[in-house]
Amino acid sequence: MLFFFTLRKEYSIKFTLVMGKEKTELKKNKSWLGYLLIFFAAFLLYANTIPHEYVWDDKIVIEKNPRVQKGIQGIPDLFVKYNSQFQYDKYGYRPITLVSFAVDYSIGKGSPGFSHFMNAFYYGILCVLIFIFLSALFKEYHSIFPLIICFLFIVHPLHVEVVANIKSRDEIFGMLFSVLSFISFIRYLQDKKILFLLYTFLAYMIAYLSKENVITVLAIYPLIMLIRRTKISKPQVIISTLSIVVLCGISFMIYYLASHSKAGIETSMGKGIYEENGILGNSFFHLSGFGRKLPNAIHVLGLYLKNFIIPYPLVFYYGYNVIPVTGWGNIAVIISLLVHLTLLIVGIKYIKKRPEILFGFLFYAVTISIYTHLFRTLSDTMADRFLFTSSLGLCILLVGLVGLIFKIDWLTNPNKKQKDDRALKTFTKNNRWIVYGFGSVCVIFSVLSFSRNRVWESDYTLVSHDLPYLENCSRVHYYYADLIDNQMARDQTLPNNPQKKMKMEADMIKHYKRSMELSDHAYLSYIQLANYYCREYRYNEGIPIYQKAVTLFPEASDLLFYLGQTYVLTNQNEAAVPLLEKSLQNGYNQPTNYYFLAMAYSRTGKYQQALKVVEDGMKKFENEKMLFYDALGFIYFEHNELDKSIACTLKMAEYGKPEQTVYSYVIGRCFAKGDTLKGNHYREEARLKGIVFQ
Repeated sequence: MLFFFTLRKEYSIKFTLVMGKEKTELKKNKSWLGYLLIFFAAFLLYANTIPHEYVWDDKIVIEKNPRVQKGIQGIPDLFVKYNSQFQYDKYGYRPITLVSFAVDYSIGKGSPGFSHFMNAFYYGILCVLIFIFLSALFKEYHSIFPLIICFLFIVHPLHVEVVANIKSRDEIFGMLFSVLSFISFIRYLQDKKILFLLYTFLAYMIAYLSKENVITVLAIYPLIMLIRRTKISKPQVIISTLSIVVLCGISFMIYYLASHSKAGIETSMGKGIYEENGILGNSFFHLSGFGRKLPNAIHVLGLYLKNFIIPYPLVFYYGYNVIPVTGWGNIAVIISLLVHLTLLIVGIKYIKKRPEILFGFLFYAVTISIYTHLFRTLSDTMADRFLFTSSLGLCILLVGLVGLIFKIDWLTNPNKKQKDDRALKTFTKNNRWIVYGFGSVCVIFSVLSFSRNRVWESDYTLVSHDLPYLENCSRVHYYYADLIDNQMARDQTLPNNPQKKMKMEADMIKHYKRSMELSDHAYLSYIQLANYYCREYRYNEGIPIYQKAVTLFPEASDLLFYLGQTYVLTNQNEAAVPLLEKSLQNGYNQPTNYYFLAMAYSRTGKYQQALKVVEDGMKKFENEKMLFYDALGFIYFEHNELDKSIACTLKMAEYGKPEQTVYSYVIGRCFAKGDTLKGNHYREEARLKGIVFQ
């Protein structure tokens, strides 16, 4: 917070010279009251998110992230970039944000409530810093100018995703420390002290280590130099330019090292993790060539502008096929292009009289550029959080355009007399309709934001609320079906309530099937629906889905295993063998794969191969010996080696299998082979151990 106090010091000196000591103290107190008003307006708007659960990506980044769950003790490990195939390791290199999650996890003891509180707190701090930044950048302007912009930013419903979704703290931190760097950079330009340039370096690097997309703000520093009305010396321009180049170089170096890190890669090997086609998250995933990408980028920018002006309805996800691939023939693309060109031309035309218009447009254009898919393909087509930082530029642009249209002079008089409360009242009186208009917008946006917060209470409230707006989104139908599947697994009342189970089951199956209808890439929908059928012993419905999925995803090792396993369970062992072999070859090195392959070999007369697979499995998975002794018990039994079968089955008790279950296997196999003597022997042995069979 050093930047905050140094900036306040500058204003205090200025007030002393103009107004004298007594009025300075009064002004300082009013400044603090203003900052508190901004902070609490932002914080209280999101206070209703505090009781919420971990929602959406929170589960991946926090709740299921073993390194975050270590809390404060695991902080050093968070500065290492792990690149395994686990979802929590696909989060970018954002150690500062992850450290904050780890601290929250320790203090809040794993409760999401504390993290939601902190997100609202950080958002309040960010909004105060935005006001300070705008006041410093537009210091010749009336104080109501940055105040209106700040409150528009505070209440905008597009920010709900960022604040209500804990994982999106990376957006808050990225912007918060970027704004701190802007404030420090302005102080450097004003005071010419290298110390403030060092602060700029530090704040930017913290921002970049909070979210790597912050690299775009490097282009904002030249814009600040452009808009500042005070004279900037040539050495300052040179030093600032070199500093930006150095920061850019450091950023790219960190990105390169993080993306090429080998840490953790081996931890996910052999797990059979199959990634769904990226097109399910981003309709433009496979677009190639600048000419094909450009109209789609312009279309998305038009949608962002629409959502900024009319933030309704908002949705949590824009995956395939919410925004279909388009081209230059789409009228929406042409309109978006014309609107953006018009805004740029207006900004250039009024660069001297109203520089805020061009600054706001360029701030928006620069910071949103990385989300247009022109430079790199992202996992999501678009998202509200992508517009978070850019929306500040749009707020500046909007207020600037309103001033231009209604001929509002935001500049104060040269004698600075408009700095006092009387001038504020005069300004409000002379422009009451503008003030009332912005006030009405803020009230409407506040209501929309507060209402939207409640949608982010849980995964179910979020997905179920937005689903009607996402009928063409394959992945959202999968998410909804998966939520029902999980609810059914947890609901202990279902066995005694068949009607409720039938209703939930029908709804779940409908959405899994809808997901598959919308895209042949819906891998998880195929897997989960087939798994459900087979868990319910409805193999005649599950197997055809597995079979179709294998034709669509022939190299998916886990899918090959699931179908192979199901064939073994339904005594189709000849069909199971090649699937389980290929699954193993493709990397699904799990104990269950060895187990079912051994069983399939045994039942197809490949006795020695079955024993070899069990032997290999025992060596590879020393903690799964109970499973492999179980397999040996079956194999020896099926090949009429009863004594070996009994010996291996009894070994299971040493590795945790309940003795009652073990003896029931042994006794049953003895009688099945007609050896009643051994059967009675082990029944008596079980009785002496206190094991009673019903």
